[in-house]
Amino acid sequence: MMISRVATAYDQNPARMALVLKRRRKKERKNRRAMVSILISIGMVALYAVNHFPG
Repeated sequence: MMISRVATAYDQNPARMALVLKRRRKKERKNRRAMVSILISIGMVALYAVNHFPG
């Protein structure tokens, strides 16, 4: 049995579409924040290593 991909009236609702887009943007923002915090942490560890382990 094949599942059809026909959008229902619920899926075509403009308010629902806007809500879905808003959620996606929110998730992207969270992912970006996590990536920035990881990069800052790595940078801080690198600075610590450079200053405390001369080589």
